[in-house]
Order: sequence, then structure tokens, then C-alpha cells
Amino acid sequence: MIRVQLPGRFRMYDETRCLNEEAIHSPIITKLLVYMICNKNHIVTLEQLTEALWTDEKSENPYGALKNMMYRLRGTLRKVWPVERGSCLLYEGCHGTDEKPGAPQTAKEKYRFSVI
Repeated sequence: MIRVQLPGRFRMYDETRCLNEEAIHSPIITKLLVYMICNKNHIVTLEQLTEALWTDEKSENPYGALKNMMYRLRGTLRKVWPVERGSCLLYEGCHGTDEKPGAPQTAKEKYRFSVI
């Protein structure tokens, strides 16, 4: 079972492995992981993540920044909990579109973490 320690310094661990802020190497990626864990039962939109991650500033390209951060986070998680070994916390991405007839099709990025 993977456990998460949130009060104080972030730590995610099981019986033999541990992932902490130092291993992630990025405060904003740690913030992303914590946000996704706290919202694990919800689908989170790009807009929600942008507001949560960039509270003091705006990213010029939030989609690109988030895509890069998710890529780095998945790689870090797979180093600690490889997929072929069983349980690993991963994200599921899905693209949605506006479904109004005649409306321009705009992609809406959504994310959800799940334990597999």
C-alpha cells in the first residue's frame, strides 16, 4: 500500500520505497503531485491546475508547462514504483471538446490520478 504524508514535508512511501521533495527535484512538481493526490477522486481541468499551481503568476503556456510537468512526474513515479511491478500512482489524461453544434472544437485537458 502506498501512503502519503502531507502535513509538514511531503513524503510518499510503501514498505520498501520512498519518494520525497528532494527526489522530485522541483517544488512546483511536488505541488502538482500533492494537488492531484488531494483531488484523487475528481477529474481536474487544465484551468483548475493552472489556478492551483501558478497562484502568484501566470504561465505564458500553461498547457505546455503542465504537459512537461506531468511527463517529468510520471517518470519520477515510475522510477520509484515501476508499472510492471504492480501498484503505481499514475495520471490518466483525456481530451474533451465543446459539444455545442456549430461551436468551434476547443480541446479541454482533464487529468485524474488513480492507483493501478
